[in-house]
Amino acid sequence: LTSSADNKVRQFNAKEQKQLREFTGAKDWVLSTAYHAATKRLAGGAFDGQVYVWNAEDGSLLTSFYAAPGYTPPKK
Repeated sequence: LTSSADNKVRQFNAKEQKQLREFTGAKDWVLSTAYHAATKRLAGGAFDGQVYVWNAEDGSLLTSFYAAPGYTPPKK
């Protein structure tokens, strides 16, 4: 898995060096990722404080939330 400044997470086959899937929906740079094999879920933490959770099998965004309790995002 790679996270990037284009707000996406990408899954690669390391052996073949080919991209398998792209996870979209984040609104800011994704800085970190975590995968849970039992539930087949992928989490990504973004620069804006949001955590995104995707279905790792089909790439669909399941939910997102702010990681800091009581945090109010700045109005744009």
